[in-house]
Amino acid sequence: MKGEEAKSDERPISTLRWSLIGLFAVATTFYILYTNPIVFTLLPGIYASLVFVIAGLYGIERYGFKNTVIFFLITWIVSLFLKRLAYKQGFLCLITII
Repeated sequence: MKGEEAKSDERPISTLRWSLIGLFAVATTFYILYTNPIVFTLLPGIYASLVFVIAGLYGIERYGFKNTVIFFLITWIVSLFLKRLAYKQGFLCLITII
């Protein structure tokens, strides 16, 4: 049983990550139940921010800070390349990078 105690102590980010996932579930429920224009304006940004933070925390916990940063940079570079390629080909991209 000592190994289980050590394992739970090694993962403090996990509690924060699960709290953010719960917040994401509450925001999704709020988005479905209320049809206020302010909700439709703010929640997509909140969704994107929460998913980014959750993915970052998971990556740091699982792979380490350096490898997570490398992964995000490679992903960002590939997405920029594909977006520029779509513009060169004349396709309209519906997703924009902020």
